[in-house]
Amino acid sequence: MLVLCLSLHACSEQSGHQTNAPHARGFSARTHGMVFVPSGQFQMGATGPNALTDEQPAHTVYVSGFYIDRYEISNAEYRRFIIATDRAAPRVDAPWADAYNWSGSDYPPGTGEHPVVLVSWHDAAAYAAWAGKRLPTEAEWEKAARGGMNGKIFPNGDRLELSHANFFKSYLRTRKLRPIGSYEPNALGLHDMAGNVWEWCQDWYAEDYYKNAERIDPRGPAHGQYKVFRGGGWMNEATFLRCAQRGKNSPDHRSPALGFRCVRSAPQSETRGGSAG
Repeated sequence: MLVLCLSLHACSEQSGHQTNAPHARGFSARTHGMVFVPSGQFQMGATGPNALTDEQPAHTVYVSGFYIDRYEISNAEYRRFIIATDRAAPRVDAPWADAYNWSGSDYPPGTGEHPVVLVSWHDAAAYAAWAGKRLPTEAEWEKAARGGMNGKIFPNGDRLELSHANFFKSYLRTRKLRPIGSYEPNALGLHDMAGNVWEWCQDWYAEDYYKNAERIDPRGPAHGQYKVFRGGGWMNEATFLRCAQRGKNSPDHRSPALGFRCVRSAPQSETRGGSAG
């Protein structure tokens, strides 16, 4: 499974971090546990000799204001969703998934604060809709990950320290996922934008999309074979945790290194306020 994640540019406890209740009333209640990213421009993609083909060309993108979850969706949060909707719990009938498989509606013991994994793109999109949210576009995700540090390699700067993310170096030490919020946030206060788990995005993937992408609120290609995920995972080397790194796989793909977080568009009156990117 480690080889698969790398070759594809990847591969009852209660949550104390955020609330995703679809019945919450009022916009402020529904954005509890989220961070506001104001509208503005940022430089999307990468340039230079180390930039991958699908990260080029680097280009300026304007993104309208939005809210994004401060943390990746946890097992405890996802459990509330499957109980409310009777959706199948995360499970893959394969030996490599045994440590992550749920038993009925119960996640593995002691993992309530771990990011939910073994979820397909369809699962993630269904959760987001249930919560009154949606999955982030690639542009929204990258703008939030950069956190106002335009041109930096990682969400916390040009170096990736062990205090910043759960990735291959820490994997060699611990060989496991970590609870959400275990590492230092980026400048916007977002945790695990690099490492722990890759995160599903809304967009279809196209290798050459940046060549003709929209410059205002890009939404990705109209169709495709793969969906995008971003951020790198706990099994990956540091290079996969770069802000510009793009992962891809079938919307049905499930992995112990792939989860998600959600976003919500801001009201028109809140979309201004400068650039966070």
